[in-house]
Amino acid sequence: MFDVLSSAVTTNSHLLVEASAGTGKTFTIEHLFIRRLLEPIGSETVCVKEIAIVTFTKACARELSIRIRKALNTAIELLTDDLERPAPEYIEKIRKEGERAVYAAKRKLIDAKCQIDRASISTIHSFAGRLLSEYFQDESHFSEKRWLTSSQLQKIVYDYFELEQDAIATYELQILLKSHGMDIAALIQEISRSLWEVGEPKEIQVLSEKLFQAAIKTCWSEEFVLEKLEALSFQFCDCRSRSNELKPEIAKTFAAFAKLFSEKRSLEEIMVSPLLTSDQFARLKARAQPDDEFLAILRETFDPLIEQISSKEEILARQVFACKKFVTKVIRQKGFLTPQDLLLQMEEAVLQPEFSSYLKGRYRAIFVDEFQDTDPMQWKIFSDTFLKSDWQGFLYLVGDPKQAIYAFRNADIYSYMKAKNSFSEEMKVSLTSNFRSSPQLTE
Repeated sequence: MFDVLSSAVTTNSHLLVEASAGTGKTFTIEHLFIRRLLEPIGSETVCVKEIAIVTFTKACARELSIRIRKALNTAIELLTDDLERPAPEYIEKIRKEGERAVYAAKRKLIDAKCQIDRASISTIHSFAGRLLSEYFQDESHFSEKRWLTSSQLQKIVYDYFELEQDAIATYELQILLKSHGMDIAALIQEISRSLWEVGEPKEIQVLSEKLFQAAIKTCWSEEFVLEKLEALSFQFCDCRSRSNELKPEIAKTFAAFAKLFSEKRSLEEIMVSPLLTSDQFARLKARAQPDDEFLAILRETFDPLIEQISSKEEILARQVFACKKFVTKVIRQKGFLTPQDLLLQMEEAVLQPEFSSYLKGRYRAIFVDEFQDTDPMQWKIFSDTFLKSDWQGFLYLVGDPKQAIYAFRNADIYSYMKAKNSFSEEMKVSLTSNFRSSPQLTE
């Protein structure tokens, strides 16, 4: 159990802090920040502008900035208070060292409070943009004014749908619109958010050919399949109405699937009305006796292919991938910078010895919050610079691999594991006490 308040715990070491939900992750960052200001590296203490805190979103950065300001105020009060008010162990240690030590620590924290706006508490993209601007002295090129805003991006995506209608599969667009409540604005927002996060989709032609070949291989006829499906519909709940008629949407799904076994097979109909046994044949009636052999073939052969073809995620990925080419062309014409552009330029820059040396001299402490959501490129930027033996500073990674939820943004749990393997055992610590949930719940 890692106790950031204990004076026995050193801050002069790289650290990887695994923090489960409710175990005091932000609390730990606050106190590591204050201790980094108070406790020297060698013979010198660190000033605010030599510390960077990188987190995943602007909202997280704002919250961290507010929490650190409050923590600074509290620490100053504890060093000012003449009463024997309980204080963290590392503050008590300074109190016991006498008035001169208390005055120096308090002065250090007051200066930090006045300069907190100079602290680099930001997203990875803001962090990269600031450093590239500083070093290359080209603020106009890396300025946030050139960053593509969400509203600008959404306008370009809207233009894509207006100008590239011939390239868009209408039935796929209808499926996506239906999943967004027929709200085109909501769909455009999702596509805009996903442009730099979704990888290349599965090739639809390859999947459709596999599906068609699987149908041909069975040697079934359209009539045979319809007959089998209708027979199954009597064995499962929710397929027929109270009057024992096949429900219209079920009938449409059966017809689309059965057409696979004719010359009129249609991928479009399969995507719009996909037959998936987990949906249509989910609940078996009491004492039912379905055709297990036919059902097994549906589940084992056709379900996996139809699931991939009709997947909303895959359909979205195909639309995003097609849209991305149009968007990339427009933003290049207009001279915008995307977040990914900044990281690519940062990745190239850290390979330059002069720029790398600048970063190592610029910072003495780097905190990476929500590290489980870091992608391979981001980790490479940090590791290539701040895990080198010639850097006179310390890297603090804080995260929880159980909360890695941004794979769709290229966040990669393997990056986390690779980083973890870069730290020696004594540098890997964990927070295990849950302060958010009741004892009954955590037990």
